[in-house]
Amino acid sequence: MTYRDALRFLYGLQIFGIKLGLRNITSVLREINNPNHHFKIIHIAGTNGKGSTAALVESVLRSAGYKTGLFTSPHLFDFTERIRVAGKPIPRRQVSSGIALLKPYIERYRCTFFEATTALAFQIFQKEGVDVAIIEVGMGGRLDATNVVTSMCSIITDIDNDHTEYLGEKLKSIAREKAAVIKEKSTVVTSATQPEVKEVLRAACMKRGATLYATGEHCTLDIREISSEGSRITLQTPFRVHTDLQVPLLGRHQVRNAAAAVLAIDVLNSNGVAVSEGNVRQGIAGTTWPGRLQVLQKRPLFLVDGAHNPGGMHALKDALQEFFTYKNLILVFGVMSNKSYTEMLRAIVPMAHHVLLTRPNMERALNCRVLAEEVSLLTSRFEVIPSVSQAVRRAFTIADPGDVVCAAGSLFLVGDILKSRMKRVDELFGLN
Repeated sequence: MTYRDALRFLYGLQIFGIKLGLRNITSVLREINNPNHHFKIIHIAGTNGKGSTAALVESVLRSAGYKTGLFTSPHLFDFTERIRVAGKPIPRRQVSSGIALLKPYIERYRCTFFEATTALAFQIFQKEGVDVAIIEVGMGGRLDATNVVTSMCSIITDIDNDHTEYLGEKLKSIAREKAAVIKEKSTVVTSATQPEVKEVLRAACMKRGATLYATGEHCTLDIREISSEGSRITLQTPFRVHTDLQVPLLGRHQVRNAAAAVLAIDVLNSNGVAVSEGNVRQGIAGTTWPGRLQVLQKRPLFLVDGAHNPGGMHALKDALQEFFTYKNLILVFGVMSNKSYTEMLRAIVPMAHHVLLTRPNMERALNCRVLAEEVSLLTSRFEVIPSVSQAVRRAFTIADPGDVVCAAGSLFLVGDILKSRMKRVDELFGLN
């Protein structure tokens, strides 16, 4: 099986859509002797910040000398980004050989794309002998395919309204779905701030005899500097003090993600997973997480951000207002059809001098005509350019050197832009 064959097979599984439940993944993993039982696991759920927090934790553990696995979704540039070992996307040959091995079981149990990808990640992590794997929940938590794991520590990041057709309309119901990753007598770290969310998490921990640490209650955070270059913070957890940590990821929301990551690391350190303060410092400073408030060029400033729900869009709006000085904002916007795009547009469009509506190269992307109807209620300064590359080129014909061009609305939109600017996945993570 070639890499192209493997991807064709995997993407062909999308005909099964999204099927929440653990029966399929449990059956497939049993067929291959439960590879997820052979390494330690940190499980990360939430609406926004899961991937960034996972990347921060992974970088710290790798700096401490552990062989790490990292499973996240979606990818920006190439499928191999979803499964990383020791900080590097897996080679394509591991995708093809892994899927060749798993194919009979995937077909037997009629697995979805995400179930098959989860099984592939666990199989590769066992084969590679990772010490610890950082696993990002795909959607929700209770019935997500990743919830077959038994974790050392669960991290629950900010929770917002997203995937409401599967997780429920109310914040409490969404929080209950995500709180289901909490295991008996485990340790949980959260950066969530809403009182109703924390109430759900406390109840879940009490029911399961788990210990809950909340960054807003158990940490003292001092932001010493924050700018468009990153942040410098001092963080006191219940275990130790970390002075002058350099956080390269941009935005106040990334400071909160860094606090959750460091608190989780300190919890692990207190439970025998040795990580020094120097490892924490080095790992946080060395974290890369492309496509999130990423600056691609300076004049005019070109930003891409994967904000794809109202919470993410408000974080982007806050960052644009606080950290960047510019004359006009030229917005390139594309979104998936199942997202809360009306609220997203209301957050960001009033800031923009000109809006370019486009369509990411995904079947689920929202038709530009629908977007135009929504945007016309907010501004008359917009154009519809379905091609992402053409929309970006048009943005640069409009922008002056002192302006900002910002592409947002979907990680798939960001991925399309990065693909047009890079030749290899290694470039994305600065590995070449």
